[in-house]
Amino acid sequence: MRVKDFNQTYKKEFYQYILGDMPGVIEVREFNQEGHVNRLWFNDVSELADYNFSDDKDIYFGVARRKNTTSGKAKNLSQVHCLWADFDDIGLEEVKYRINLPGFQNRVSLSIQVTEYIHIGF
Repeated sequence: MRVKDFNQTYKKEFYQYILGDMPGVIEVREFNQEGHVNRLWFNDVSELADYNFSDDKDIYFGVARRKNTTSGKAKNLSQVHCLWADFDDIGLEEVKYRINLPGFQNRVSLSIQVTEYIHIGF
């Protein structure tokens, strides 16, 4: 299921869970087929949940809020709500093995699989 298919309440809860109530703005990047990037900024999760993303673009949003709209780079991060790990191109079984290594058991609070990319929040 895609986030854009969630009902309004669930979209808001989903974004709230990931982004929390921390200070700062939320960055979203829309990539079209030619690779052009459109950067969007939202003040809160309600505003983000109200936005209808296009079906013909790849959408990425920052899991950490930004201090302001000048940059999406690390120096402009406000706070991150949880530790994220990207497991790209290794497969679900390998991810399951890795997150069950000592120190990680029962620490996963959210997992998202997008095609061959798996994102885990601790």
